[in-house]
Amino acid sequence: MDVDRRPGWPLVLAVSTGVWTFAVLLQSVAAYADDLRRGTPTGLTALLAQNAPLFLPWVPFTTVLFFVLTTRYAGHAGPRHVARVAATGLVTFYLPQVAYQVVMFLLSSGRPVSGFVTQLGRWPASYWLIDFTLYLLTFSVVYAVVAFRGGLEQERRRQRLDGENLALRLEVERQRLQSLRAQLEPHFLFNALNAIGGLVRGGQSSLALTAMQQLSALLRYALSATTRTWVTMGDELTFIRDYVTLQQLRFGDRLTLTVIGDTEAARQADCPPLLLQPLIENAIRHDLECHDLPGNITLTLSVRAQRLQIDIVNTIRPGVSANPGLGLGLPSTRSRVALLYGPSAQVNATRTDDQFVVSINLPDQAPEAA
Repeated sequence: MDVDRRPGWPLVLAVSTGVWTFAVLLQSVAAYADDLRRGTPTGLTALLAQNAPLFLPWVPFTTVLFFVLTTRYAGHAGPRHVARVAATGLVTFYLPQVAYQVVMFLLSSGRPVSGFVTQLGRWPASYWLIDFTLYLLTFSVVYAVVAFRGGLEQERRRQRLDGENLALRLEVERQRLQSLRAQLEPHFLFNALNAIGGLVRGGQSSLALTAMQQLSALLRYALSATTRTWVTMGDELTFIRDYVTLQQLRFGDRLTLTVIGDTEAARQADCPPLLLQPLIENAIRHDLECHDLPGNITLTLSVRAQRLQIDIVNTIRPGVSANPGLGLGLPSTRSRVALLYGPSAQVNATRTDDQFVVSINLPDQAPEAA
């Protein structure tokens, strides 16, 4: 909800009074200096008393003009609207103010007010010009103040809206990320239990028991990942090796994992938790589950110029029927990387006759805003 930031009437009236009091003082001091040069000095107090009534109408005019411009146009009206207000002010203030000056002149000179029309006709053109110039200057200054305040208010409103929109977007992205995690973790659990089920069906009870123990360790990591946005690549590598070990209980020597570039720099790099597992699972699902031949997965890591490059390559057997379904591995990885890194990271996939390659390039340090 927008808050009315306009100053109140008392404040504007006080500022207007102060400004015009200063103008009266300047005018009186200038007149006093001129009288001194001419050798006919007039008392400064008398000059102040003489000039103060002449500037008095400008105080309410400035106050009213400020609120008219602020309320109706908020400092961003078009030229036609501003010109209309200025023209209205000429009729409602400038002309009456000149008439007021004439009346004050008649009263101060001891002449009857009945001579107003005659005196108005004799009113010097220079006086008309001075008052008109003062009117235009006053209008311009007040409009500039209103426009400046309007610009500041618009900027504050824009920043507030930008902040609210950003907070909303961050909340939406957070919900999407949580949804992806909720989708990934049951999927991982399902496939791990499926692997253990295969051991049980094959009569390999001891291996199934060992697999359950390994699954327990893996689940501890997977559950801790739900409360963390970032882990190190070293943590991910440990998890992936344990995960492949679990899968090897089902596939035996047919499944091999080769890790290249397991350096200290690579292990210290930041990455989202469970980044690699869906892709390794994807490689197994679309290769080893489709045939009885050996399959190799190669995971290559490299760090250059503060960028982490990850390549996952798995073999493809030509002529083998594909595993049905699209799976969650690649789409979920693309979505998570896009949510967490935006355009500063890329996920690409390429396929040849005998290989499927997923390449991930991302900063080696977690984004500060994430």
